[in-house]
Amino acid sequence: MRYKFEGKCTQEGNRHFIEIPFNVWEVCEQKGNIPVEVTIEQISFECKLIPKGQGGYYIPLTKKNLTQLPEKNSYSTTFSILNQLSRINHDSPYSTPIRTIDSIKLVLQPDDGLC
Repeated sequence: MRYKFEGKCTQEGNRHFIEIPFNVWEVCEQKGNIPVEVTIEQISFECKLIPKGQGGYYIPLTKKNLTQLPEKNSYSTTFSILNQLSRINHDSPYSTPIRTIDSIKLVLQPDDGLC
């Protein structure tokens, strides 16, 4: 299910977030660090929602995401809950592994133990 809202940008220290304007515990029936796929003003990324207590959550913004957003008071935001974050680095220049290991050979020296 996709959740859509107008999210306000907030800052705590040097970190920036989009505030989710509803109680995530009640609406999404989830608690804890929740993995999500987010789209903010046509910018899509995966992250974990950051709990702020009593069902309140923030969407964390990286510096890269923040520089891509136009300066506005609120942003058109959608997210959907994932089972887990994908571990694929979409910015990687490598489509195949750099090296592959053909075999591993264990070489023991005399009187060496395996502790």
